[in-house]
Amino acid sequence: MCATLINSHYFMKTIKSRINKLLLHSVMIKVKNQDNIFRINVLGYSGVDISSKIKNIVKIFFKQKDFKIMSSQVISSLVHTSPKVIGVWLIYRNKYFYNSSYIELNCTSLNECYDQALNLFSSRYKINKKHIIIIKTKILSTDEIKKMSILQYKSMSLKLPLFRNMLNNRSI
Repeated sequence: MCATLINSHYFMKTIKSRINKLLLHSVMIKVKNQDNIFRINVLGYSGVDISSKIKNIVKIFFKQKDFKIMSSQVISSLVHTSPKVIGVWLIYRNKYFYNSSYIELNCTSLNECYDQALNLFSSRYKINKKHIIIIKTKILSTDEIKKMSILQYKSMSLKLPLFRNMLNNRSI
């Protein structure tokens, strides 16, 4: 059996009153009529969110409805102390068809990268977050960076500021 990695991020509608934090879950699944075991990384609030997102992913990629969750883990060791350039491959659905895209982002963690990618596509192309699927992410070295706007920030003398999250007084 072979394990294949599919990094995906399939958002459902979020409720404004929800204050739980998004966590990255690594889930091993076995799809019916497939010989392989697949590892899927999914962002979600709870096990119910995770299972519904995996159901949608299996339906899109494998055209199947039956699958078995073999194991599930919460991944929390993806935070870096310095900004990294992360390449993101994603698929988003327009009104009539699917489009694929590649973007490069400066982020300190994968969760921040997912948030930036979703906010960028939802604001720039007016796409609902539930129609965006992140297929793959990779931390890029300076040789692998394709965008000149990102490459100009990789000189040795330049240091990017790290911003900390501030609480809004109205949210307390």
